[in-house]
Amino acid sequence: MEPGVLMRREAKVSLEQQIRTILAHSAPPEERDNLEHFLKSVMLFIKEARGQTLTEQEKAYPPHPDFLPVIMFLRRPEAVDGIQRRLDIIQRYSITDAQRIINLITSSPFYPSRTPLSDREVRILLELHQNPSLRQNELAKRLSTTSRTIANELSQLRRNFSFQITRRYDPHKFRLALYQVVFQTKSIRASEKLDQLFRARRPPFVRRFSFDANLRKGFLVYLVPSQPKPYRMFEQRIGELGDEFFEEHRIARWLGLHLSLSFDAYDTRKGRWTLEADAVFETLQNLGERKYNAIRQPRGVNYGAPIPFDRIDYLLGESQLPGGEPKDLELKRNMLKRYGFDIALKTIWAREQRLLDCGALYASVYYDIPNFEEQVMLSVECNSEARETIRLVPSMLPFTYIAPTDKGITLILQRPTLYSALTGELVRAISRLGGVSDVAAIGLEQTLTSRAGTPVADRWDESHRRWILEESDF
Repeated sequence: MEPGVLMRREAKVSLEQQIRTILAHSAPPEERDNLEHFLKSVMLFIKEARGQTLTEQEKAYPPHPDFLPVIMFLRRPEAVDGIQRRLDIIQRYSITDAQRIINLITSSPFYPSRTPLSDREVRILLELHQNPSLRQNELAKRLSTTSRTIANELSQLRRNFSFQITRRYDPHKFRLALYQVVFQTKSIRASEKLDQLFRARRPPFVRRFSFDANLRKGFLVYLVPSQPKPYRMFEQRIGELGDEFFEEHRIARWLGLHLSLSFDAYDTRKGRWTLEADAVFETLQNLGERKYNAIRQPRGVNYGAPIPFDRIDYLLGESQLPGGEPKDLELKRNMLKRYGFDIALKTIWAREQRLLDCGALYASVYYDIPNFEEQVMLSVECNSEARETIRLVPSMLPFTYIAPTDKGITLILQRPTLYSALTGELVRAISRLGGVSDVAAIGLEQTLTSRAGTPVADRWDESHRRWILEESDF
């Protein structure tokens, strides 16, 4: 037998044995079936990424909903090695809590790249950020090169930076609204009890739950059906959480979502970011003085009016799986099969085109930013005039999500690992703008993301065209 074949077989046995050991030692027992589904998804992903042949049964195995974002974003060897390292840590340190195991493997940001970006890769990312539908020949024309060169560069971006043109959805199109709750708990003990509550219940309409490093400040995002009764249920639930856990909290509704992408502070020769304090201050000062002419505008959507839809449409929208490549369509087909819908690839493609045409889905760029390992959320209460100024603040920052709200604006930004002072500078500069009443900063350290898919899709009553909620959904 060839040595390479033997090594691959040993690696396979080792991985499968490792998965079985982790599963056997996990607790509580009632979570074991869910963890087994998750760990098998991890194992199959690693096997495929390492070039091992999957059986037809393995290819048809439905990925775990919590692992779908990893399958979507992480397609480079470095990332697969990162997942293996986390499995090794789980086994070495005898981590047994089922939810903590899942969180360790899916924690965001996932596995930042260490490879530097080239000048052409930067230009490709900027072009696709402005127009994600550009074809390779169009990109080649814009960059004055050949389609073959662009194809090679895109392949490098996918391998080294998990580059994707991904899909996001407008919840308003599906008769849903996004609400954020920024809070501070009464004590560390209250934070621990709140964390235990959400981990035990996993309410399906909670989309994100994050604590700051100090474990007192936090950030919740809820999906709330745009109907009177569900909104009253949401208000009542937040009131209950406030009475028991929160020292203070505030609620805001997201009105849209935009992405700002910039490489102004990236030095391709040195392969690093150079966010100088003076440059940051000067840019913020220019914004305060309304000097907008040279600012690159964020790209995204303002949430719109509802559309006719069914459960399949909603599952395709919420899954956030990639675009229309054959492999991506197969992934979506397998996901839909798990929920009882067996439909053809052409039908999936046609449905997605309809959702894209009516604005229910929209495309955006994703890549693993080199040397960025921290996320920070800034929740700003301000008037509409200040909001228009603040939405341009991320123009100097590498990667920022911007959500205008009914109370102001929220920024979720990537912060360079070695530039922790950035958050304080942003808070001080934004606080000085006219029309700003408050700025809350939260480092998104510990994150619990709710399972996507069936628990929410099953609440849609197609005959009456409304969402039906249960008391435990919030």
